[in-house]
Order: sequence, then C-alpha cells, then structure tokens
Amino acid sequence: MAVNASGGLSGVSFPTLPANPATQFRMIVATGSGASFVPSAFLPYEIAVEEGDSSPAQSVFMTYRQAIAAGIAELDAKPRSVAQAAQENRKRERAKTNVTFVQDQAGRVVRQAN
Repeated sequence: MAVNASGGLSGVSFPTLPANPATQFRMIVATGSGASFVPSAFLPYEIAVEEGDSSPAQSVFMTYRQAIAAGIAELDAKPRSVAQAAQENRKRERAKTNVTFVQDQAGRVVRQAN
C-alpha cells in the first residue's frame, strides 16, 4: 500500500462476498394436540375430517376478542412504581426450604436427607 502525493491510497482492495444465491429452506408447519394427531397432508380428506371431528381438543389460546380485550386492559393499566414493585416482591410468599445439617462420626458437616 502506498500513499500518493494527493493523500489517496493506491493498491487497496476490499474483499467482496461471493455471489451465491440465497438459501431457501423447505418448511412444513403442523400444529395440534393429542397423540393421534396426523397432519392432513398425509391423509385422504375424508379421513382427516373424521379425525378432526372425532375428538375436538380444547384450545389453550385466547380468542381474538379476548386477546384484544387483554391488550387494551394492559395498555390502560397504570404502571407500578419501583417502590410498589419492591413492596409486592417483599410481601410475596416464598418457598420454604427444609435443610438439616448434622455432624458425622469423622466430625464433618453433612446434609441430612429430609
């Protein structure tokens, strides 16, 4: 690399990335519940409909209206101050541990199973 009289650099090259095509992954997404779930793409239509109607699973997700109502309630809720959050954290009941330590015959402290 050399500097010419006008202050520019000569002989500098910058590497470029190879012009490979973008990678495309083939994906299939299947959702459902229950041990007998089989994606309908592998079953004839009539059998897939029978499978789907025979044991309808209860959804654990909110409906659209429930989600909108929950979101609006969250937006309308007054944010807690740091002091309020700390106070709630102090009042929260914690799991109690029950650990007992005893001394063995060699004089070492060991944990006793409860």
